[in-house]
Amino acid sequence: MDDDDLAIDRISDLPDSLITQILSLLNPKEAVCTCILSKRWIDLWTFMDTLEFDYRISGFDRKNKFLRFVQGVLNRRGLSPLNNFKLTWQSRSRRNHGIVEECINHAIACMPRVIYIYMDTHMVFNLPNSLFNCGSVKEMSLLGKQTLWKSQPKFINLRSLQKLELGPILIKDDLIRMLLLGCPVLEELVLTRCRLMFNEVNSNVLKKLTIKKCSISCRVKSITLKNTSTLVTADLKISNVDDERNLLGIIQATSLTLWNSPCPGITQPTYSNMLEIE
Repeated sequence: MDDDDLAIDRISDLPDSLITQILSLLNPKEAVCTCILSKRWIDLWTFMDTLEFDYRISGFDRKNKFLRFVQGVLNRRGLSPLNNFKLTWQSRSRRNHGIVEECINHAIACMPRVIYIYMDTHMVFNLPNSLFNCGSVKEMSLLGKQTLWKSQPKFINLRSLQKLELGPILIKDDLIRMLLLGCPVLEELVLTRCRLMFNEVNSNVLKKLTIKKCSISCRVKSITLKNTSTLVTADLKISNVDDERNLLGIIQATSLTLWNSPCPGITQPTYSNMLEIE
């Protein structure tokens, strides 16, 4: 290979669609830096349909600079469609919560298919209502160190959502009903470190239910699954099953993993009493 071959810019000869796919493999900060390569590359990064912002690996020494960068990227690309939006944020105060909410609202307006939000904060972060009214999203994870809302959403309309992961939050009867009614094609539900205060899960489309490191309120006598003819897998890890009344009945589940960590001083129920499979 001679010097002329080495000087050829073969990457720039690729179609824009392929280059933007390559850029999507980079983190947003690296992708934005490609704008200095040539005139043709100035705006290519704005067509990326995958944006993954993680403060821990962003390279920014100050949190407000990171958020301003996220805000700038979203504003620069406008409302171009998104496939995947991920935001991992860490904060010890409420100072920048307004900017975070603005960034999430902007991302929702781009009609993403996959949303991942993780809030590593000691303060309660109230998720914007736009998250619960996104008709395009098929997979959504809303996770945090503390509870993600002061008050639960008043309305949920996620008509395309197939997989949902939530935690940590308090889930009462009205919220679980609202979630299942507002997500009519939900096939997989994952609850992580949640406080369970509901009595039943009623769904005829749910295929997989996962409960991880959750606790059941002592006010709840039992939790039952109803109309679960589609349920294939239930993977349950509950921290305080305190007696035989506080059990989860599994109906027509063909695969089941159940972990039980009873409260100290409470006799653990036998597995024969804990499972009902018909």
